[in-house]
Amino acid sequence: MNQNIPQIFTPLITELIKLPFPVSLTNHEEHYVFVNPAFEHTYGYTLAELRGRDARVLHRGARVNEEVFKDVHKGTLNGGWSGQLINATRTGKHFRIGLRTFKLTPADLRDIKLTPDGITQNIAPPPISPDTIFLGVACEAGAEEARDRVLIEQFLKRYLMAKSAVPALDEALLAQLTPRRRQAYEMLQEGHSYKDIAYYMDISYATVSVVMSELRKHFGEKYVPRLRREK
Repeated sequence: MNQNIPQIFTPLITELIKLPFPVSLTNHEEHYVFVNPAFEHTYGYTLAELRGRDARVLHRGARVNEEVFKDVHKGTLNGGWSGQLINATRTGKHFRIGLRTFKLTPADLRDIKLTPDGITQNIAPPPISPDTIFLGVACEAGAEEARDRVLIEQFLKRYLMAKSAVPALDEALLAQLTPRRRQAYEMLQEGHSYKDIAYYMDISYATVSVVMSELRKHFGEKYVPRLRREK
């Protein structure tokens, strides 16, 4: 693991490698510390070539106004930025992307939430410190909805919710659940999707949704978040 990535984020890399679109991590100086295989394939750069370089390398020759970079940076510090940019591959091909950014520090992990409207990160921007990293997730322009669905279902819930954002429930509360509902809850906290839970418990997807709705009423959305796909 690169020394510029705080140890608490080590499990994050395993999840980022799996994502099907370009993902990057930059440090508090906005220099690359990690890119995933999809990033390498899309842009033609390897992680070894990008590590330590300024993130603006992707905009070389794209005539992106400096104010845009400042807007992205400011938005990321205030909880995240979402919008479109023009990036360039290593060979100079320009194309428009949809970018979603997050600011991550060990403390921030507790404040990233999943809501009916998607992802929120309601935090006051603390001073930038060496343990700050910036997560950027790109997609082809127009595919933002699909990207956010994957982030919620495959990444944020599994990594941030299961490992960091949700505090452990008191065993006395868990003891109030029937064995089947406890199993469904525990699978949710381990990062399984509703479809996974339905498959492994041999029940319908609709039944899982009802169970989660009842668990949410009992424990609150802090422990059983309402996911967009329930709509």
